[in-house]
Amino acid sequence: VGLTGDPNVKKFLNRIAGLDVARQNLVFSLFMATLDDVVAEAKATGEFEGSVEDIRATRITLKGQPEVIAIDASCGAKTELTKLIIDRGISFDDMVNAMIVEHKSGGSENSKADGEEAVKIG
Repeated sequence: VGLTGDPNVKKFLNRIAGLDVARQNLVFSLFMATLDDVVAEAKATGEFEGSVEDIRATRITLKGQPEVIAIDASCGAKTELTKLIIDRGISFDDMVNAMIVEHKSGGSENSKADGEEAVKIG
């Protein structure tokens, strides 16, 4: 950043690159602490806009159609609400199939807890 207050990212990064590693770490620590404070304040005041996030699940399905919940007056950009059904477990059918496969293969002796006995199915 120059003396005029003009933010020039390239110049800023070049100047940081000229510092020794310990000072670089201090600058980036200060930057991260400041960023964390700004994000926390934005969340507290409702101004924080989240980013794209990964959703991990065994099955994800749409719950209905996306719904327009806002339209920006200046540019007409739409904000849509998309509801998802997220299944992070295993389906009953998949569990039954896994148990059938294990039963047909004779099961695993290592999978039994101490004192547990095998139960014959069918």
